[in-house]
Amino acid sequence: MSNQHSFSILLVDDDQDDQYFFREALTHLDGNLRLSAASSHHEALTFLNAHTPDFIFLDINMPIVHGKDSLKYIRSVKKLTDVIVIMLTTSSNEKDVDDCYALGANLYVTKPLSSSEYSSILKKIFFLHEQNELRNRARNKFILDREQGFRGR
Repeated sequence: MSNQHSFSILLVDDDQDDQYFFREALTHLDGNLRLSAASSHHEALTFLNAHTPDFIFLDINMPIVHGKDSLKYIRSVKKLTDVIVIMLTTSSNEKDVDDCYALGANLYVTKPLSSSEYSSILKKIFFLHEQNELRNRARNKFILDREQGFRGR
């Protein structure tokens, strides 16, 4: 990030390796980036009842309550409507992409495979946020692929 910013981030992901990569990636970025992590929808709700983060990074393939259902819930809560929600996934299924777009996610990101890939992706995301380009994204700029950058239909 070009300027130091202060962001609170909630990562909702049941995969401990992905949580580790995400944490490591944040240590390589400038700014006051406060990370909280949840391994389930219910843990996320407990956190969100008490806090309103700037960003929620939400895994789609979650046990018990699917990430898309969590997204639907998040968008139904008035205090969370302006929170940036970024879907994390290994899925390139177009229905998942379409559903997440329709449910109000701000970005759909292919999960990075390492902390260095996560750092690169997070830099892009925070840059887009600085440019105020994460709200009302066009469908063709909704997917951020770790290998190819933005892609659309």
